[in-house]
Amino acid sequence: MRLTLLLALFVSLCSSFYYQKQEGYRVEYTYTWNLDTINDNFCKESIELYLTPTGSICFDRNTYDYDLMESTKEGRKRRKEIWEATFTTALANGTAGTVEFPRRHKTFIINYEYGAPQLSVFDNIMDEEFVYQTELPEWDLLDDMQEINGQVVQEAVTNYHGRLWHAWFSADYPYHDGPWCLKGLPGLIFRAYDESGDHYFELSRIEKAEAFKPF
Repeated sequence: MRLTLLLALFVSLCSSFYYQKQEGYRVEYTYTWNLDTINDNFCKESIELYLTPTGSICFDRNTYDYDLMESTKEGRKRRKEIWEATFTTALANGTAGTVEFPRRHKTFIINYEYGAPQLSVFDNIMDEEFVYQTELPEWDLLDDMQEINGQVVQEAVTNYHGRLWHAWFSADYPYHDGPWCLKGLPGLIFRAYDESGDHYFELSRIEKAEAFKPF
């Protein structure tokens, strides 16, 4: 049920935005987050954001790839082969306790229709599906500027979902968008992090696209 529902939601959202031949962007963020704030155990995810002139979808690439494998018999067979080969190699190298196996990572799908006052969130928590609306952040724009990968960006801050967030955005990309729910600025976010350092998003790739086609 979990797999079927998430894929159905994903296909529905992609159909509504990305198969309309609207030119937009495919954006990839590296998301570093602290799994254990006491002992500082940091993990990394690949978060993808697909932009069109009318809206966007944001999701975890690893979860998307895993769900695709699980959706077909051939894919499940391939996942089993990868798991067995990875485990065998890890045993031989003595790294079985630290190796990364194919699995679902972050399960959120963020749907943002530009101009709407809220975001639509689809998520899975403890094997329960949740669909809900959440408010956009309220940003304070600062005068601080810097360059990130040759792109001039401006700083903004917001208190959002119990955290103080810093974001660096570029108005050269006129999309009021960014990773996760960090949206609503007058330009695309290139970097964002919370004050505690437990969550950090860094734009790692961007390219033009006419339709939803994963990297």
